[in-house]
Amino acid sequence: MGNLLFRFLSNPIFSNGILIFLTILFLSYYFLIDKKQSLKKYFWLVAIIYFFASRSFDFALKTLNPDEEQWIVSAESLISDIKGYYYHYYLIDFTRILTILPLALFGIFTDFLSYGESRLLNISLIFFSIYLGSRILKNTYSEKTSLFVAAFFIIVLGNTSNIDIISYNSELPAIVFFLSAVLLFEPFYKKNISVNKIKLFLSGFLLAVMPFAKEQAGLIAIFSFAFFLTLLVKNKQKYYTIYLIAGGIIGSGLFLIPYFIQFNYHLVFSLLENNLNYSRNGLNQAPELSAFTNIFKFTKLIWLNPLYIIAGILTLSGISLCLIEYIRNKNIKNIEVLFIFIFLITLKSIYVPNNMFYHYTIFLWPVFFVFIGLFYHSIEKYSFNHLKGLSIICTAYLTISFSFSFIKPYPFFKLFDKQTLVQNDPLTELIIKNSEPNDKMIIWGWANSFYLTTKLKRGCTYLYPQHTTKNYPGSKYVIDIYYQDLIREKPKIILQLVCKDCFYFNDKSIYSIESVSTKLFNYINLNYELVESDPNFLLYKLKDK
Repeated sequence: MGNLLFRFLSNPIFSNGILIFLTILFLSYYFLIDKKQSLKKYFWLVAIIYFFASRSFDFALKTLNPDEEQWIVSAESLISDIKGYYYHYYLIDFTRILTILPLALFGIFTDFLSYGESRLLNISLIFFSIYLGSRILKNTYSEKTSLFVAAFFIIVLGNTSNIDIISYNSELPAIVFFLSAVLLFEPFYKKNISVNKIKLFLSGFLLAVMPFAKEQAGLIAIFSFAFFLTLLVKNKQKYYTIYLIAGGIIGSGLFLIPYFIQFNYHLVFSLLENNLNYSRNGLNQAPELSAFTNIFKFTKLIWLNPLYIIAGILTLSGISLCLIEYIRNKNIKNIEVLFIFIFLITLKSIYVPNNMFYHYTIFLWPVFFVFIGLFYHSIEKYSFNHLKGLSIICTAYLTISFSFSFIKPYPFFKLFDKQTLVQNDPLTELIIKNSEPNDKMIIWGWANSFYLTTKLKRGCTYLYPQHTTKNYPGSKYVIDIYYQDLIREKPKIILQLVCKDCFYFNDKSIYSIESVSTKLFNYINLNYELVESDPNFLLYKLKDK
C-alpha cells in the first residue's frame, strides 16, 4: 500500500494535478468567498510552496540545454580560480558575467557545481520575476489584479515541461534587473511625487548592467533608460536625471573599465556590435532570411508553446484595449507606452537570430505581466468574477497543454524521458582513465557536459570554438587566444567532438581543428598523442616530457 501511494505521489501527472487542485481551491476561497481577504497574507506563502513543489521534478533531470552546462562550468571556473578567471576569461569576453556570478555564489557552498544548483537558481529567478511583475501591477492597477496575474503565471510556469524554462538561461537575470529597475522608478507611475534619489540611482544602475547578463537585453535597457530620462524632463525634474545617469555610468563602468585600462577598445565594440546584431554572427548558420520569413518562423515557434498561445492572446487583447482607450479618451499610462515599445523591441531580440530557441521568448514575460494585467483590470470593472476568470484561463491552458502532449514534440508532463548525453558514457570513462583530478581539458565542440561528468577544469578561455570559423569577423583573434591558452595552460586532455549528430559542430570540413587552423593542428600533433580515434570524436593526451 505504501509503495503504491509513493508511486502515485511521485507520478508528475497526479502530484502536479493535486497541487493545481489545492492551489485553485485556495485561490477560489481567496477571490470569491473570503470577502474580508483574511487570507491575503498567506497568498505568497502558498504560491512559493506550490511553485517550488511543482518544479521539484526539475532536479531529477540531467542535460537539457547546452547553455546550462556553459553557465555551470564558467561559474565553477570563477569559484576555483577567481584571479585566473579575471585574467584569462573575463578580460577576453565580458559577456554574460552577471549570468555566471549568481550561480557562482550558489556554488561557494558546494564541493562542485551541478544541475541541482543551476535549477534551484532558475526556479528562484522565475518566481522572483513573477513577484516583481505583480508588484508593478499593484502600483499601476490594483492589488487584486496583481495577485490574479501572479496566480496565472505561477500555475502555468509551475507546470511547463519546456526545457528552456526548466534549465537556467541568461535571459532570467536580465529580466529580473529590468523589472527591478521599472519598480524602483517611482515617477514612472505617478506625477508630482517626491523623488527618491537612491531609487533613481539604482534604477539607472540596473538598466546599465542588463547587457552583462544578456547582450540582447541591451536594446531594452537603452530604450528604457532614454524613456526614464524623458519622463523626468517632461515632469520638470531635470535635476534628478543626474542620479539616473550616474547609476548608468557606474553600472556600465564597473564592467567596462578593466577593458579600457588594458586598451581593449576594439574588443569591447566588436563584442557589442556582434551581439546587438545577432543575426549576422553567433549561432546563425542559415542564410539571411527575409523579414516575412523570420516572422513566419517566430509565429511557428509561438504556436508550439501553449504558454504563449494563452498569454499572447491575453496580451494582444490588453494592448488593443489600451490603444482603444487612447483613441477614445486620449488616456494612456506611461507604463503602457513603455511596454508597447518594449514589446516591439523584444520581438526583434527574439526572431532576428534565425534560431528560434525558446529561451529568447523569456524577454516577453514583462510584456505579458503588464498587458494581461491591463486586460484583467479592464474587464474587472464590469464585475467580472475572479474565480470564473481564473478557472477559464487555467482550464484553457491545461486543455491545450494536454492536447499538445499528443500531437507536438513538447509534452506537458513528460519530465523523466530526457537522459543526459554523457550518462554512463564510455567516452567519459576514457577521459577519466587518461587524466588525474584537477587536470585541465579543452573541448573542441559544444559538449560542456563532459566537464561536469569528468570534473576536469576548463583549459581554455572559450568553452566552445564557435567564433573560430571563417564566417566570424574576429576568428583570427579567437584562434590566437586558443593557441596562447594551449601554451600557457598545457591542458592534459583535448577532446574534439565534431560529427553529423553534434550540436552546431556537425561538419568536419568546416569545424574540425584541422580545417579551422593549421597552426593549432600542428601544435597539437607535436605536443599531444592521439589516445582514441572514432568517427564521432578524437581524444588527445599531453605527451610526457
